Amino acid sequence: MRAQYLWLALIFMVLGIWKGQAQKIQIWDNPTTEYGNVYFDGFFNIALDITKVELKEDETAVYATIRQRSDYPDMDQFQFSKDTYLLADSKRYPVVSAEGIEFGKFRQTEKNGRLDVVFHFRPLPKNIRSFDFIEGEGQGAFQIKGIKPVEERWKELFPSYWRDEQTGEWVIAFLGNQAIYDNKVWDMETELRHRGKEAEITLTHEGETIKVQVGKNRNGRARCGWASRSERCP
Repeated sequence: MRAQYLWLALIFMVLGIWKGQAQKIQIWDNPTTEYGNVYFDGFFNIALDITKVELKEDETAVYATIRQRSDYPDMDQFQFSKDTYLLADSKRYPVVSAEGIEFGKFRQTEKNGRLDVVFHFRPLPKNIRSFDFIEGEGQGAFQIKGIKPVEERWKELFPSYWRDEQTGEWVIAFLGNQAIYDNKVWDMETELRHRGKEAEITLTHEGETIKVQVGKNRNGRARCGWASRSERCP
């Protein structure tokens, strides 16, 4: 009888290992975002960055890093609501649990000025390409929208039109394998080289070459720049 129990335990253990190995996991490292109300300096004002997303069959895990100085006990503290959810295709996926924080309890970052947390949500559809992180609708609630893998964001770069936010003048346009800049049509390298959340595009025109960098500034605004100039899109 004891041998039978041992065999049953071994079978269940093997089945558990097989299930874990068979589960397909999609991982988005350092995903991009379209909008967030937490893009601040991470020192006096809080900054929240989504660092990784794991799309599993039984859950969606969102990894985040919170930055804010913690050497003053009276500095603003933060909390996360148990009503936090992901929004995808107009459907909500509620949070189930979290690591590194306790819902509804105010706290500060660690002594190094940062706090790494993991949120576990109900599983998103496996073919999802973008979603929003919503802590709530009230004032001060964390909201990060348009979370998507880097590869999907760069696909949306063509076509796109960029202008100077201060003057309103159009600066550059990316159209297929060409770009319009300085009243000239520039040829573009066929391969877009990107490093994390930034991309570099090489443009050529009659022997002249310029390199354009596209990314986001610390406030989360889209930015393109070259040489010593830098422009932002609205």
